[in-house]
Amino acid sequence: MTVKNLTAPRTNLFRNLTRFREFGIVIFILILALIVSLRAPVFFTLGNFRDILVDISILVIVALAQTMVILTHGIDLSVGSSISLVAMMVTYTIKTYPNVSWY
Repeated sequence: MTVKNLTAPRTNLFRNLTRFREFGIVIFILILALIVSLRAPVFFTLGNFRDILVDISILVIVALAQTMVILTHGIDLSVGSSISLVAMMVTYTIKTYPNVSWY
């Protein structure tokens, strides 16, 4: 008669999760989100999540386009520097000419 090891599936799941290098980062982000939500009760609201999604939408579009470039072996990493240059130029223009319309 054999005795079943009841902790084997749990141990294997934990070992499989810890093999990924990003596992520690995910745990850290979850702990950080918990701490922030305890300090600021408006953190876990639909309005805040909507604002976060709107803020990162431009970067998601650029990241998807950059992914296609890298997957087709046409590695071009100048997209990030182009975004930075445009942001700097817009900021400088707004600072220098505050009465100019935004569009």
